[in-house]
Amino acid sequence: MRRHGLDYIVLNVFFYVVLEFLSCGEKFSGGGEFEWVGLVVVSLKQRSLEVSERCAAWLIKWLDTTVSSGHARVADLRAVLGRLSFALTALGHLRPFLRPLYARIAVLPNAGRTQCSVGTNNLGSTHVVARLLSTSFLLCAFLMELATQLQRSGTELRLHWLLQNREADALTNGNYAGFTESRRRHFDLQEFKGIVLQELLGVGLTVYAAGCLRQKDPWQ
Repeated sequence: MRRHGLDYIVLNVFFYVVLEFLSCGEKFSGGGEFEWVGLVVVSLKQRSLEVSERCAAWLIKWLDTTVSSGHARVADLRAVLGRLSFALTALGHLRPFLRPLYARIAVLPNAGRTQCSVGTNNLGSTHVVARLLSTSFLLCAFLMELATQLQRSGTELRLHWLLQNREADALTNGNYAGFTESRRRHFDLQEFKGIVLQELLGVGLTVYAAGCLRQKDPWQ
């Protein structure tokens, strides 16, 4: 069965075409040989996978240039590792050599960015910050302001969920005994201009008042 698996696949595609079950037939174009994601050449006749000449030339040039210079930008290395991973689908015996590069890149921050780690006892907040996405108003406006501030300062915010956050619990309960009064900061939304927040709140409130936004949680 495994030996003739490719023949069965081609036969199934043939029947789909004959019966007009395929809604997007152009995806099956290319004949007996075609490029996969522009990196790998698939040959049905030879039953083989090969790195495309264009991909091989690009990778060789980048690797030679990087070795000669003795350094590489972190962002570039991340992008090239993705291409190498696809390309080595055809050269599976070389894929183990990528492991040290992935291990190294995993502990490197994005070039030119400062990482800031903060703890919270609100699990939902960690998901919102990690995805930088929310459809809830007013939360989406504050989230867009946060994203703009992070982009402008070149900072990455990592919000970690703490199962037990005594400091946050104390603040919630109005217990300020464990905090230094001189370090306390008061936030006034009316005085805070931000970058895009005030404009987004103004437009959003107008749209919300006009009934163009959902005013009730659909899960309630």
